[in-house]
Amino acid sequence: MTSTYQSYIRQLPPSATLIMNEQGQKFVKEGKTIYRFGFGQSPFYPPQTIINSLKDNAHVHDYLPVKGLQELREAVSSFHKQEQNLDYKAENILVGPGSKQLIYSILAAFTKADVL
Repeated sequence: MTSTYQSYIRQLPPSATLIMNEQGQKFVKEGKTIYRFGFGQSPFYPPQTIINSLKDNAHVHDYLPVKGLQELREAVSSFHKQEQNLDYKAENILVGPGSKQLIYSILAAFTKADVL
């Protein structure tokens, strides 16, 4: 890493989500009732079909391509074409592990630009 990049990363404030979760855990330990409305892990269980698929594929330990699973990127492309008449090509679609990681990656990539 370059020293400029390292100093940029060090200047980032702590994750607000992490701070909220840590504070919430502290309150729970103190016996307080907490209602969580922030971003983060969903309180809802995934559909049974997804649970079954995870069980069926738990033995797969290979990393996915950096841009995401090709079949999923093609499905996203198809969805936007059918539902919104937008022509996004699968090779221009990126699928990531979560919104916070993707937003962070975008902001970190553009140190001299406004990202909306």
